[in-house]
Amino acid sequence: MSLRDCLRYWRPESLTLAMPPQPAKLPALCQVLAQSVGTVQRVAPSPLSLQELYDSIWDCHLQGRPLTSLPIRTLKQAPWVFYYGEQNLADAANFLVQYFQWLESLSPLRQGRVLILLWYVLMQKYPMRSPSFAWLCHRVDSALAASTRIKVQNVYKACQDYALLSADGPDLFASDLLTQGLREACVRRLFSEELFASQFVSHGAECAQSLLSRALASPDNIVLLQNFIAQYEREESVRHLFPKSSTINALLLPFVNKTPTEEIYKGPIRDFLLRHFKDPRVDNRLWHGAATAALAVMERWLVAAQLQDFFSILRDTAEPAWQERQRFWSRYLSLGVIRKAWVILGKEARVAAKQTTLPRNSFADLTGAMANQSVLLMQIDSLIIIEWSHSGACRLCDENDESVPDFYLDGYSGPELRPPSGMAVRHTGNWQLNITQYIYQQTGIR
Repeated sequence: MSLRDCLRYWRPESLTLAMPPQPAKLPALCQVLAQSVGTVQRVAPSPLSLQELYDSIWDCHLQGRPLTSLPIRTLKQAPWVFYYGEQNLADAANFLVQYFQWLESLSPLRQGRVLILLWYVLMQKYPMRSPSFAWLCHRVDSALAASTRIKVQNVYKACQDYALLSADGPDLFASDLLTQGLREACVRRLFSEELFASQFVSHGAECAQSLLSRALASPDNIVLLQNFIAQYEREESVRHLFPKSSTINALLLPFVNKTPTEEIYKGPIRDFLLRHFKDPRVDNRLWHGAATAALAVMERWLVAAQLQDFFSILRDTAEPAWQERQRFWSRYLSLGVIRKAWVILGKEARVAAKQTTLPRNSFADLTGAMANQSVLLMQIDSLIIIEWSHSGACRLCDENDESVPDFYLDGYSGPELRPPSGMAVRHTGNWQLNITQYIYQQTGIR
């Protein structure tokens, strides 16, 4: 059909367009606009201007001149440098008393603007260790309460609702951070985007990690853990807020002396840490600064996970007799005495491994052996155990033996997993008793 014919036979009712009731992006835009209007925004002077501002006020103080001798503009901008430089102006003798005397002489409009700036700087710097901090918080809170300006009243209400100028303010923020998310917790407190990176928020994040760590002592707080993991993986700002080492410690240290179930805490925490910080046995660069006890917990969980996956793989690729070996080594696993474990898979087992939760870098490849054979490399105390599947023997060697293979390599050959030293036990007769007695003689572990 030609263009002329199309135009000739066209009718308005033939045009069907799905018109939305409102622009698709309008609700999100309205939300962003409402947040920007409701939050408190201030633009800090340039670094050079801050230095000049600090120098002029500090020189005035050293010379003993009254603050009122400084220009009005300088005094209005002064809160930016209260906690700036080597010596805090706010901690200087009689400085704050003079400043508030000048502040009380201003008109309500000008006083309100300075008060909001004072509050903004306190949130930005949050100098808890400063001798003047508690006094300044009290004075700012009192001045905010006395103001009749609407914007100042809004700030005062946020201070009252969320204890922003009180000692428990960071703890309340920590609770909201874990349950509501970073943006919601900040916007409720009238924080602009700039204050998302403030010292108040940073301290609140530290409190949040402590709160989460305490909460993990109870099995009833899985939702809190899930909220934290979801935020961490969804928002880059949250990942920057929580230091790697303190995140690791918060999630693992509660389990130094106890082991949670796979569904409650252990599985979600282990998998989260592997996704974001990798296996510390293979690559520990992202684990720098984490507590030794936290690393021990993670390694214990990884040992258990690897053994369970290894047993699952061997059910498909090994002979039925392997079940006896699984029951035997599961007892040592339940005792918590297996310090290290590394899975070394043959060709057939590597295919089966793709169906498990094992990450690719959490097992090694086996060459120079039968395709259906695999090896479990373990350590109990100072004893290295090399357990072969199928017709392979179990070899037990001292960790100081030079012929013993290292843990956590990418690949192994069959010959290096059959060191000439140590004891070799064939899986015939009463092999369980022979291995048990040898482990007890070498380590004292039954």
